[in-house]
Amino acid sequence: MFELFDGDGYVEPDLNFVIDVRYIEIESELHAVEQNRSALESQLPIIQQNERARILDELREQYEPDEADARFDHEVWVDVFIEYELPQLVRYPILVSLWAVYESATAYIGEELQKGLNRRLSLDDIRGGVLERTKKYFDDVLEFPLTASDNEMLWIRRLAILRNAVAHGNGRKQAVKPTIWRTIESWNQPGIDTDLPFLFFSADFVSEMARVVSKSLFNLIERAKAI
Repeated sequence: MFELFDGDGYVEPDLNFVIDVRYIEIESELHAVEQNRSALESQLPIIQQNERARILDELREQYEPDEADARFDHEVWVDVFIEYELPQLVRYPILVSLWAVYESATAYIGEELQKGLNRRLSLDDIRGGVLERTKKYFDDVLEFPLTASDNEMLWIRRLAILRNAVAHGNGRKQAVKPTIWRTIESWNQPGIDTDLPFLFFSADFVSEMARVVSKSLFNLIERAKAI
């Protein structure tokens, strides 16, 4: 048996003090996604500058002096690509990663709660889409709300919709189901532009989605630890 000492001698250990590390992996995953998002956004202006210079140099080599009009048209395309499309190569994967963390985290927390609450049914016994069956499992089987508020659930639903539009259609209007595109349009959400041929997300919007997911999962974890 180990004995604890301080400067004045033996210290009785606090047997009620327990570090709960059950969900530390989830917290680490969220931290990693946020660090990646922040790092990529900070590097984006440099990436845009370098890519613009590279593409324009290639265009200058391809066109003759009397082809100025054709070159101008391509340079306009370069501006659109650099300012709108290139950033999405950074932001789309972040939204996909956020959803992946949320989906896996809620499944794991659900398993832990199933054990702690001694429920017979598992999440795999519930049918439906990922978010719908997860919500149903938490609400009806575990009797443990998945989110702290309806507004929180609204944003999680929106993340799921955007994730699917990006993962299955690469955010392209022609590849996303018209009903889904119209749904996204109907939000009139600042930070989402649907006027382009693809979904455009601002840096602030992606940052806010990361905050929403982190807040939702941290709240769920704290409530789950109390079981």
